[in-house]
Amino acid sequence: MNITHIETQHYSQDQDTIDWFDIDGQVWGINKRDDEFRLIDCDGCPVDLPTHEDRALIDAMVNVSEYFTE
Repeated sequence: MNITHIETQHYSQDQDTIDWFDIDGQVWGINKRDDEFRLIDCDGCPVDLPTHEDRALIDAMVNVSEYFTE
């Protein structure tokens, strides 16, 4: 899995932050809500029912994120 950080976006209107990454040519993001990390698709929508593969993406991004630390 090849992960490259793209940017960290802060949304002041709803006090939200998304950390964006390129993972093997696809754009994914993570944010943290209620002390739980969520996977964000390239359109900025949360993945509501993450699969085992989605959880692996979340874990990989958390490990390289400079903004989010567990």
